[in-house]
Amino acid sequence: MDPQTTKKLAHLLRSGATMLDKTCPECNVPLFKKGDKIFCGSCNREVIYVKDDQEKIEVESQLLHRQVLHQLKNVLYGKIDNLTQEIANTPMEDIENQLDLLSKTLYVISQIETLHEKQKSETKE
Repeated sequence: MDPQTTKKLAHLLRSGATMLDKTCPECNVPLFKKGDKIFCGSCNREVIYVKDDQEKIEVESQLLHRQVLHQLKNVLYGKIDNLTQEIANTPMEDIENQLDLLSKTLYVISQIETLHEKQKSETKE
């Protein structure tokens, strides 16, 4: 293990993280636990333990769902930027359509964030 990784692991221990007896499946460095999160001390990859194949399928599905929602939210933020530029270049009396699209986009983003919060609370249970 290189000296920089060793320093990083020591820092994690000093900060209250617990070193586990398992290693990262990617880089073979010890895993750490801090709060409810288990992660690699070197590459910071989060690790999730599953009991069986069914739980693995459920976790993978949740992760994919979360990733898709995150990507959609990023796309929508880009659309908000575009709408903002359009609104800035459109006379006040002609911006009703852009404001309607902006309102709908912000609503969808708020729904995505609500779903994300719901997923986080279900994960903790």
